[in-house]
Amino acid sequence: MLTHTAFHKLPREEQYNYIWGKCLYLATRQETALKINLYYSGSFFIEVEYYVHNGRVRLIRTFHSSDRLALYVDDVALHDLLPAPSKIRPKWYRFFQKLPKWFWAGIFIELLMGIAICHYWLKLF
Repeated sequence: MLTHTAFHKLPREEQYNYIWGKCLYLATRQETALKINLYYSGSFFIEVEYYVHNGRVRLIRTFHSSDRLALYVDDVALHDLLPAPSKIRPKWYRFFQKLPKWFWAGIFIELLMGIAICHYWLKLF
């Protein structure tokens, strides 16, 4: 992953290759004759401004600050950036998932025995 400074030292062609090959596309916004694509490199944000009429790149701007992201708030869909809810699991989930089935059978039997004992004692009183 490149740093902000190292990115600026790259020739323009290598900057394009880095942006389109290694960065995550986030959103596009449009101003009068310009389209501006927003990318995330993992450590900083990149805006690529290009002319709508001919597709030529006008400017590549990088930034760290979240102030500039306010321009894109309405356009970015967070559900596209986050994993599906079914894949979000607590850390302890994997531990319990790795336990063998005989362990869970033992827990179930102990639970049934506990219920049976409680039921027996309730009948006595």
